Amino acid sequence: MKMNNKIEADKIFKIEKIGNDYILSGKLYDSYKSTPYQQTYKYKYFEVLPDNSGSITKTGEVNVKLYRDAKNFLNLIKNMVMLQSLDKIDCVINGQSRNAKRTLDMCDYINDFQPSNGSEAGDAEEKIAPEQLERYKKYAYAQLEMDDYIDYYKKKPVIKDLYVARTTDIKLSPTEIVHPNEFLTLCAKADLSDYYKLIAPDNAFLCKVYTVKQNVTDNNDNEGTPSSSVIIVASKSENELEIDRQKLITLIPDVLNRGFYAKFQVNETDSDDETPQTPPPVISLKNTQRKPKKLPENVITYNNLIKFGVDAVRESICCIKNSYTEDAILKNLYTHNKYFTNQTNNSYRNMLGYFNDYYFNKEKLIFPNISDLAIKYGGVQHSYFDIDFIDDHHHVKMTVSQPVKNQADWLIIDAHGDPDSTRNGAIIIAKPDPNNPSHDETVFQVNPWELVDKINTSEEKSKYSEDVDVLILLACATLPWIDSDPFASTPEGYKYSKGWHKVLPDGIILGFKLNTHDVVNREITRELNRQLHKLPQMNKEQTRAWLRSFWKDVNENLYNEFFRNPKLKVKNIENEEVEIDNPRVAALGAAVLDRKMHVSYKEMPIIIDEKIVEYKFEEDTNEFSH
Repeated sequence: MKMNNKIEADKIFKIEKIGNDYILSGKLYDSYKSTPYQQTYKYKYFEVLPDNSGSITKTGEVNVKLYRDAKNFLNLIKNMVMLQSLDKIDCVINGQSRNAKRTLDMCDYINDFQPSNGSEAGDAEEKIAPEQLERYKKYAYAQLEMDDYIDYYKKKPVIKDLYVARTTDIKLSPTEIVHPNEFLTLCAKADLSDYYKLIAPDNAFLCKVYTVKQNVTDNNDNEGTPSSSVIIVASKSENELEIDRQKLITLIPDVLNRGFYAKFQVNETDSDDETPQTPPPVISLKNTQRKPKKLPENVITYNNLIKFGVDAVRESICCIKNSYTEDAILKNLYTHNKYFTNQTNNSYRNMLGYFNDYYFNKEKLIFPNISDLAIKYGGVQHSYFDIDFIDDHHHVKMTVSQPVKNQADWLIIDAHGDPDSTRNGAIIIAKPDPNNPSHDETVFQVNPWELVDKINTSEEKSKYSEDVDVLILLACATLPWIDSDPFASTPEGYKYSKGWHKVLPDGIILGFKLNTHDVVNREITRELNRQLHKLPQMNKEQTRAWLRSFWKDVNENLYNEFFRNPKLKVKNIENEEVEIDNPRVAALGAAVLDRKMHVSYKEMPIIIDEKIVEYKFEEDTNEFSH
């Protein structure tokens, strides 16, 4: 018989408790139960003849009352309990471990056991010495007949640590981004600090995995949202988490590490008929009968925990801010702008990640570091992992969270760029150089060709093709038109505006062909926040047309403002007044990639009475040939 074959095991012996009744079955029980109340025995005896000349053989009958040995039967059940607890391939049915139910059903049977008197028409009477029965009842739930183990099978484990890992015992950082189709391990480590009090049977249990809705709030504590605007407030407070999508996974015992684990895909479904290309080496969470798992009442399950893909969540926003103090304007656009409310329920927002250098707030999807994955993934959503169970001894409640890739419709990157030819229009993440505070040192850079898979082949595909429609690059010199550079079939050929066009060939990119300026970026972000806040959500064609017009107008207005106020002073990010260093160049350097078009601008002076009063921008257009 194969190990862990429960069907075959049930044919040998099974006790099932339904309500207050017990159903016993299996070959061992049939053998025990088959003992009759009494048995008629025939016997032979010899009777001496009266004349003592010899004897004759006669046949007689006698009815003998039989007894069943309850002591041995209860001992058999105790052994079965121990064998059941060794079964590590477990599942959860109606919220309870299959092994736990079987074990407790047998323990309850011992605890409730009363010897049967039998009946002449049925089973034999059960016999057990009173002191033996009392001992069995005392240790009905004990693993060993010791007081420290007296309620062992009633216990649940005390979990001291819950974390997500790619490999067991190597925790993921709470801000490390994982892919929705990636295999992960959820680890729950048991507390063994007081062995006798805390040791408990290793039974599988459920863990709820879910994502939450981002509430819209009217908390306008940051700069950038017009005071006259009305923002819909959700019924729950900002700090409460309302579940959006959820499913259950099963944690099974980890024998070597004294804990529990589940190996799963974030977007694995409970009823998915397709086997993953790289199945987990130990256990699959899919039902072998390919039927949906039966979940506890009031638990909703969705086919995919993370709702991702083209236009899965519209309009959604992700921001990447590489700066040294918090940028309230961009953060306000991310957390408050009404344009990014959910289309089906405008009490919720479609925020898919704000990456900065300052602080972490998982409820608002704000992360304290910028990784290359943050740029390459272009959006994240948190998944939450909950353990919550109560027994007579403990209340275990833990939650961990892990960001999962979910690309946004709008991706705004406020970072560094460099006109240096070695930079190739790259996005540069930098920090102050400790040896030279007036300069920055590069942490890493992401080149346009790194955002395109299988370049120059028939299978070429942008990493942003999942969902990004709008890309705003608030960085220096990412979008110049370089006619002299041959468009080679090498990664280095995918650079500057031609490379970024490959990254988003069907969307729109706003950026600069020249160096931009902090004050220009701030004013553009502030104006984008104001105008978007007033607009209803648009389709993609309308969005591109509106953004192209907006980019021209906002930079033209800034160009004229700096023309009229050449000594204009503004507050820097340290709230100090500083004179702007030639910001007109930044505004004039604005550029747009709109599908096959590269658009930049030339200033056209408006002259009245032989004086230039303002400038108008005229489009300078090039067309991509690839």
